[in-house]
Amino acid sequence: MLKSELQHIIRNRGVIWLMVATILIPITYSFFFLTSAWDPYGNTGKVPIAVVNLDEPTKLQGQTVNVGEQTVAKLRKDHQLGWHITSAQEAARGLKNNKYYAVITFPRNFSRDAATVLDKQPQQMHFTYKTNGSLNYISEVMSQVGSDKLNSQIQAKVTQTYAQSFIDQMHGIGKQLGKAADGSTQISDGLGQMKAKTAAMPSGVQQLTAGSGQLASGINQYTDGVGRVADGLGQLHAKTPELAAGVGQLDDGINQYTNGTDQVADGISLLYGNTPALQSGIGQLADGVNQYTGGTDQVADGIQQINANAPQLTGGVQQLTDGINQMYTSVVPESSDNSTLSSGTKALLTGINDLDHYTIQAKLGDDQVNLPDGVATLHNKMTKLLQAISDQNTLISSAFQTFDIGLPVATILTPKGITTSDLGLPAGTDKVYPLIHFEKLQKTATTTADNDLASLKAAVAKSGDADAQAALSKFEASYTGAKDAKDTAYNTTKGYLSFAKNSIQRTDTDAVGDPKGLKVAIQKFADNLETMDNELNHADVSGHPTYASAVSQLKDGLNKLNNAVNVGVAADGSTTTSLTAGVTQLRDGLVKLNNAVNVGVDEQGHQTTSLASAVTQLYDGTQQLHANSAKLRDGAGQLNAAAPTLASGVKQLYDGTQQLKANSGKLRDGADQLNAAVPTLRSGVQQLYDGSQLLNSNSPALKSGASQLAGGLSTLNASLPTLMDGINRLNDGSGQLTTGLKDGALQISQAHLTPLTAKMFANPATDKQIRFTKVANYGAALAPYVLALALFIAIIIFNFGYPMRRRNHRNETVMQFLFSKLAVGTVVAVAMAIIEATLIMLLGLPVAHVGAFYGITILFALAAQYMTMLLNLAFNRVGIFIALGLLTLSGSGGLFPAETINPLFESIQQFLPMTHAINGYRNAITDGISSTTVTTSTVILIVVAILSIALMIPAIGYIIGKDEESDTNDSNAE
Repeated sequence: MLKSELQHIIRNRGVIWLMVATILIPITYSFFFLTSAWDPYGNTGKVPIAVVNLDEPTKLQGQTVNVGEQTVAKLRKDHQLGWHITSAQEAARGLKNNKYYAVITFPRNFSRDAATVLDKQPQQMHFTYKTNGSLNYISEVMSQVGSDKLNSQIQAKVTQTYAQSFIDQMHGIGKQLGKAADGSTQISDGLGQMKAKTAAMPSGVQQLTAGSGQLASGINQYTDGVGRVADGLGQLHAKTPELAAGVGQLDDGINQYTNGTDQVADGISLLYGNTPALQSGIGQLADGVNQYTGGTDQVADGIQQINANAPQLTGGVQQLTDGINQMYTSVVPESSDNSTLSSGTKALLTGINDLDHYTIQAKLGDDQVNLPDGVATLHNKMTKLLQAISDQNTLISSAFQTFDIGLPVATILTPKGITTSDLGLPAGTDKVYPLIHFEKLQKTATTTADNDLASLKAAVAKSGDADAQAALSKFEASYTGAKDAKDTAYNTTKGYLSFAKNSIQRTDTDAVGDPKGLKVAIQKFADNLETMDNELNHADVSGHPTYASAVSQLKDGLNKLNNAVNVGVAADGSTTTSLTAGVTQLRDGLVKLNNAVNVGVDEQGHQTTSLASAVTQLYDGTQQLHANSAKLRDGAGQLNAAAPTLASGVKQLYDGTQQLKANSGKLRDGADQLNAAVPTLRSGVQQLYDGSQLLNSNSPALKSGASQLAGGLSTLNASLPTLMDGINRLNDGSGQLTTGLKDGALQISQAHLTPLTAKMFANPATDKQIRFTKVANYGAALAPYVLALALFIAIIIFNFGYPMRRRNHRNETVMQFLFSKLAVGTVVAVAMAIIEATLIMLLGLPVAHVGAFYGITILFALAAQYMTMLLNLAFNRVGIFIALGLLTLSGSGGLFPAETINPLFESIQQFLPMTHAINGYRNAITDGISSTTVTTSTVILIVVAILSIALMIPAIGYIIGKDEESDTNDSNAE
């Protein structure tokens, strides 16, 4: 009963101290454990990490790149880890002496690799970190996290540098576009001036055309007047007498006429003086237009063909570039696995030189031999060894012959170089005998000795001397032992000889077909050596060159191959371009060709217009030019065709006017003479008549020339709109070009490309952690496991020390037994829980739900106590070990996510009370576990407690039954 149980506890101080100790164990264990690991991640700044900076600064686009020094400067201000900037020697010594947990090294080419971003083959940056995980694994994880973060910072800084370089280039491009826009503006202004200057050309040509029409009309009027004059002069010539009266009037009219003729002659003279220049200009214009249009036609045809074939050209260049790049990759680069032609050839040459050196040249010294000679020597030695084995076999076989006949030493031993001393025989022995001879001798000697011993025993027995009998007994025992030992030694020696004989003579083979007998094995080895010797040294037997000759030929061939591939030496010894150099030159040339044709990059790496794009633009322009060239050519042809006629007409007009001018003086003189003397009038009229007839005969030619001049000027006037339209289009296109360049420069200048932009490129996004619940530190995270573990350990210790199976008296019932034990266990468990929960909060553990914290602590203590009591009552001490096993199976107890632990423990933990206690603790401390999980865990702990109490009843009943059975047996025994 409970009273008896309490009296037992009070009477036994050990039990009291056990209860007090176990009650204090949970808080003591929890306090020291959690204090030792309360906030390790808050002190990472004390973890020493060595940093070695071997980096050397370099240049990128004119800017200094010094990634190593910049990183070290940041680390000096970073206190998340204990960064120690030191030398490589000190870092290595510190890592070896456990001064540093890790060593981070920036190599010499760290910045130089960063600056290769714009090269054809950029190199990735590498830095190393060496850790000492055996010193502390967590520190190794910390250093690895720090290294990853450091790597991210370096990547961001390098990306920012790259972006800043790109931004600087964009600013440079903007400036160049501005300059190009200024140049385009000047072109546009020049075209505008040209347009303004040529604007008056149509009006002038139209005026010239109108003047030519007036000239033609005047010439028509003039020729008509000349005809009339001729007619009048005819009439005058016919009626000269009638004219005499009007001579005075005629003199006045002629004076007026001659004055007008002089004026006309002066104008025609001026026109005639400029006719060659006009004709020459029209001819040159026609020739130039024909050459220009002919050239534009040819250019248009050529550009059309080029444009049609441009895709094939660009595709072929790209295919050729890809093929050469594949060839370059397979031939030129150095390869660690010798996968390229260059590396493979070098490795093969190195290998054949090594093969020649180590197998032919006898590298090890004068006392060594090369492979072919060594094989030949080994074959000779093996032949001698085989003969020696055969001799040994004959000698050993003679020892087992069945005839007791001695064999002469001179016949058996001497020919084989064996002396009697080698066999342990006395000097001068002339014969050797088989084993059967010695067996007979031994058998005879043994029989004689046994008979002598029997006679001695009989004699001593008759004498009755006890001492003699005792001594004889000892002698007999010694004799028997010596005889047995001698027999054993002889049989063992004979067995060894038999085994040696069989080992030499046997002809069977093992599982893989190798002979077991020494003689057969050596014979097979000798045969193989003979075959190898023939293959290596005897061409007459093998049918192919000797090994040394083959190696020499292969070495010569590989030297020539390596000279052709890597060195650049021809078979005749002359210097030439090596295959690798040729492939490299071909690849570089094709890369430049591809850049010019398809990419649009010149040899300096500057962006330009690709050939394909330029051909397309040129094709479009030539098509427009070709479309307008026919009109220009037709107008120039018509103008050029009319030029000779115009020149001829002007010439005829000039000649006529000159004649007219010359004759007008005569006319005037004649009129004067006529007026002065009528007798001479007839002669003058006759001359005037003749001149008028000549003038009249040239009038049609003058009229035709004027008409042709008017037609040519009309054609020129009709072609002027096409010329002016071309000038206007050119002026408009230059304006669009200027506007586009200015807009591009303006867009680049308006783009806010600043160092902040580069920083945005380097680190475009940041993360922000939002905590659903907050765990103060590592100690708070570890507390659920430690608190549950401490309670479980204390409960196991209590059950191990407390006499749980002891009955208070013989008449105690099952329920009384159960109640008394439950009362003590419950009090101890509740005391453990309350003290642990209270003191751990007072010592600084933050708890979100105090009531739930007390509740889960008491509930788990009771469930663990009742379960351990059940195991103790049911299985005694074995039950305690079962409880320890359940404690062990708890594993990490939720320290790590369930998905990361061993699947076996993951499946077992869901059935253990500690798992559900930890869930309850977590919710009480941090309020982060779902209500369903907490409720489930609470229910499971209650079920474990109730089920344990229920199962204690049959266990207690079994204990009582065993006690009563024992009491009955004791009574019967009495």
